[in-house]
Amino acid sequence: MSILRRNCRGSRVGCIPLPIAGDRPATIAAFTILELLVVMTIIIVLAGLILATSGYVQKKGDRYLEVDPWRIVEKGFHKEQSKVSESLFCLSNENIGFRGSFEETYSGESLQGAYFNSLYEEKVEDRSGYRGISNRLCFMVNCPHALKLRLSIDGQELDLAKVAVFAGFNPTIDRVDFEKDFYPAIMEALFKSEAWIAIVMITDLLARKYRFNIPGTKANLNWTRRIRRSLAQLRSSPKERRRMRLIHELLVKTGRV
Repeated sequence: MSILRRNCRGSRVGCIPLPIAGDRPATIAAFTILELLVVMTIIIVLAGLILATSGYVQKKGDRYLEVDPWRIVEKGFHKEQSKVSESLFCLSNENIGFRGSFEETYSGESLQGAYFNSLYEEKVEDRSGYRGISNRLCFMVNCPHALKLRLSIDGQELDLAKVAVFAGFNPTIDRVDFEKDFYPAIMEALFKSEAWIAIVMITDLLARKYRFNIPGTKANLNWTRRIRRSLAQLRSSPKERRRMRLIHELLVKTGRV
């Protein structure tokens, strides 16, 4: 405890506090220059690590996701990023949510899940030794997958991860050129199969990317989409003529003509 001189009351400029008998010297808590340097060094190192990590994640995302201001666009299929894509392309509303995995069987890297809102499994742990930490742990329950689709022919189940094996080659999907490698191989494998009738959708035959319907949507155009080109335009296209010549050669080669 200390008092000020009478002529210093009301102003602290140039005044010296006078201690009273029994006072203890005040302890002033302050950082030394060395401590400040250590703290600043730690902050700079952490900031550098955060910036480096965010830059790496951004570059990695740019490599397999297209840059778009409003949409998340993935061209092709990147099996090494399948779990990330399943999270990004999930389908959900206020009641139930599905991860964006394949409806068909896929034995590759995947984390399928269907979850109901407000449905959790609770686990209580004794954390009395930790203050401010909740002892209640909640886990989302994986519910039955209503969108799961299993297709089997003669007891053999369709597996999307083994389509490349069915087509006669087994490289990584990212290195396969669709027009030169995948399309001829899958068509030849289909025509060489023991099935009496080989059915190919017109969109697959023409290698079109648009769909007849969009799952999870209720639109008037679902199942009503028409081919965007006329027969005359298809015949005049060099690319389509080459593709049809290939199909004819495969039909002859596999004995279906």
